[in-house]
Amino acid sequence: KTRSANPRSSQRFYDPVLRMKADIPRSHHKGLSRSSLNDGTGAVMPEGGLSPCVIKVVGVGGGGCNAVDRMLASKVGGVDFWSINTDAQALGRSKARGAKVLNIGGDSTRGLGAGGDPSM
Repeated sequence: KTRSANPRSSQRFYDPVLRMKADIPRSHHKGLSRSSLNDGTGAVMPEGGLSPCVIKVVGVGGGGCNAVDRMLASKVGGVDFWSINTDAQALGRSKARGAKVLNIGGDSTRGLGAGGDPSM
């Protein structure tokens, strides 16, 4: 026979970016304001307004850079975005949206894409 969880031991939290719900245990609430857990932005902030963690998203290659571009277009906040690619044109789009970029194809592909060749 299983016992039902105490509804006061955790708080339901909705993350609009991931489009999912999660239970945040009360033990993790120390130092967090009640309003910050329910603000609907997906960010859980402690009382001083300082973020408890640093989030970096790194997109590598065409698919990864497209994912970074979509997150930037969705205006995901509080995240440091990086795009890494051999294609200078794709990196230009990411940079225009606010991502930091790293071109790894300057010599090998002369700024062009790798054409799906993983050995590049």
